Amino acid sequence: MTPPIFFMSDTHFDSERTWTYSRRPFASVADMNQHMLKAINKLPKNSVLWHLGDWGKFEFVEAIRSDIQVQLVLGNWDEDAYKATGLSFEAWRDKLLGMGFAAVYEHPLVLPISNDESYWLCHKPSERNPGYFNLFGHIHRCMLAKANGLNVGVDQHFYAPISLDTVRFWRNAIENHYDEEVWME
Repeated sequence: MTPPIFFMSDTHFDSERTWTYSRRPFASVADMNQHMLKAINKLPKNSVLWHLGDWGKFEFVEAIRSDIQVQLVLGNWDEDAYKATGLSFEAWRDKLLGMGFAAVYEHPLVLPISNDESYWLCHKPSERNPGYFNLFGHIHRCMLAKANGLNVGVDQHFYAPISLDTVRFWRNAIENHYDEEVWME
């Protein structure tokens, strides 16, 4: 049986800057952290959580239930943190795996769901791949959807992961129901 799949990005755990400048509706950074951790830890048993970058303080993965597999695709803040260590990517990835991440990816990738369903997972909308439906973050609440993709950032989704079924709902709306007025500049 396939495990439940969820997506999110831009948690920025423990970031005063993000809490302030994204105007996140929490009394404090600690409240923001607790809300997001609680939302993640409510996922069904043995879930796979694809986090599409800008995790924040990496030690927060230790507060995630051990049966949840957190797959991290690097965002710009994660990449900056990695480069600041002076470690090779492999050594830094091994450090994160030791903390509790199930996998860490340096570049965007394809997530196959079935023979006729797959997604391009990336951090920035500028990294989208025209051959796929794209899931991305980076832009916080600036825009929910692009013509071929969905922003899975927590600022768009009540500071919680979204399910594959929710992604499919938005994909259907984006591909089959939105008209050109949505995509006009």
